[in-house]
Amino acid sequence: MFAKTGIIKGFEEPLKKAKVPLIPAEVVGDAIIKQVLSGSSGQIYVPPPMGYISGIRGWPHWMQENMRDGVAKIMGEVVRR
Repeated sequence: MFAKTGIIKGFEEPLKKAKVPLIPAEVVGDAIIKQVLSGSSGQIYVPPPMGYISGIRGWPHWMQENMRDGVAKIMGEVVRR
């Protein structure tokens, strides 16, 4: 997922065509502000259900690499469109 900011400006149209969800920047900013103002440490997942992805760090290295390679291939195809 990507936040709709200036960083993705050159890739926004191919991402939309590929139906990649774009999160409004305000959603990300609000989550950060909420965490900072809570006064406690923690991790932020936007959207919250995506927190399960952090579990990938516990996978064996070779599985992580295969998954990342697959995502890179898909994203390369999206950008070339």
